[in-house]
Amino acid sequence: MNGWHPFTHSHEQRSRVVAERRLAPRYPLRAWVKLLLANGAVTRGRLAAMSTVGAFLQTRERPFGLVEGEEGVLCFFLPTGSSDGEHRFYCEIPRVTEGGVALRFLSVR
Repeated sequence: MNGWHPFTHSHEQRSRVVAERRLAPRYPLRAWVKLLLANGAVTRGRLAAMSTVGAFLQTRERPFGLVEGEEGVLCFFLPTGSSDGEHRFYCEIPRVTEGGVALRFLSVR
């Protein structure tokens, strides 16, 4: 067989290929967040990783509208010392998995 095939390579090799396709490096980040979907539904979970272009939200909640292509707002607080510590990342859902949701950032406010 010529080329790369997922069943002929180890998990480590497959992970490296996926990482090489990323637009930006991911960094582990453990923070509790909420995702407000465009249809008004809300899901809560924990960030597992974040980059300058997206994040992965670990959640078992599956509200109506949590589907690929849906847009929403990822909200969380960072301890900044001021009263305005909430950060909003407008995003799109490119992938939903059993363990969570991949998010692609559209803008930050």
